[in-house]
Amino acid sequence: MGWYPPDWVLADLVAFAQDTNRDALRAALLLHTARQDTLLYDFVQQVVVPTWQGGMRVLTSADVQCFLDGAQETHAEILRWSHSTRQKLASNVLTTLQDYGLLTGDTRSTKYIVGSKLIAVAIVPAAVFLHLVRLLQAEGVEDEQLGVHPDWQLWLWGMSWVRELAMAMVRERSGESEQTEQQGGSHEKTIRP
Repeated sequence: MGWYPPDWVLADLVAFAQDTNRDALRAALLLHTARQDTLLYDFVQQVVVPTWQGGMRVLTSADVQCFLDGAQETHAEILRWSHSTRQKLASNVLTTLQDYGLLTGDTRSTKYIVGSKLIAVAIVPAAVFLHLVRLLQAEGVEDEQLGVHPDWQLWLWGMSWVRELAMAMVRERSGESEQTEQQGGSHEKTIRP
């Protein structure tokens, strides 16, 4: 099993890697890594997103272990994994999400929970937003379905935020100079002339 993306995907990733601001590269790697690693994708969709939506912000390796316990019904191979394999996998999942900006290692508020990570909304530059739009369109996702595609949730984005950002991008391309900014986990728009 390999990954054979279109040339433009690789060109975008190279451009993101060459940018001195690493936010684009981190957001794109989160997207593409999770899309290739179904365990990571499912963990974000089934654990991180509901935790975030429920107002909780802390994740631990125990959350990954509980997720693996639940996945045993559909993935019998998990039953054969040793305790140390599962521990290593839990650590790798949390580290990957931290490296790509969905978690932070800032544990000041969770100093009594060993190995805890805080959920953080990923910083996603416009170029990566457009990259995902193009990717979904290339995969045959209809325009009216773009905003409800689950891939947006990899960045903890809901449907309303995707629609709002898409409309802002359309307005910006039509000549208006409107910028959207995301601060402190909320989505705020700043209009600049």
